[in-house]
Amino acid sequence: MPNIKTISLDELDRLGIDELNNLYWDKKPLVTEEKITLQKWVNFSIIVGAASTFILAVMEVMKYF
Repeated sequence: MPNIKTISLDELDRLGIDELNNLYWDKKPLVTEEKITLQKWVNFSIIVGAASTFILAVMEVMKYF
């Protein structure tokens, strides 16, 4: 579990933003997002799973009518 420290009102002047609205703490940029890349077989599996789910949903709708 990370040790989380609260920010007091005296420390708020260390927080800042630039003209592109990027956050900075003590003039160092804060990372607000991290991009991940998946392996090709994972991407392929996701696409196959989504396509098969769509096909099964269409078949169930056709069975209903």
